[in-house]
Amino acid sequence: AAEASLSGGLWTVVFSRPLVGGVGDVPLEAGKTYTVGFAIHDDYAAARFHHVTLNTSFALDDPAATINVSAQ
Repeated sequence: AAEASLSGGLWTVVFSRPLVGGVGDVPLEAGKTYTVGFAIHDDYAAARFHHVTLNTSFALDDPAATINVSAQ
């Protein structure tokens, strides 16, 4: 699932999914680092316009990762 909001010119996007996931999903475990990438597309641009990330590190409870996910 994903939720997005715009406030003061800053977009905040929250992605969520079960840690175990479903068929074809990679199970997410604390202590492991994963490589992820995101693409953001602007549907209302005069031409096709998008930004992508490359080799972004993602982890559960690891401040060394670019994206550190912690329990709420």
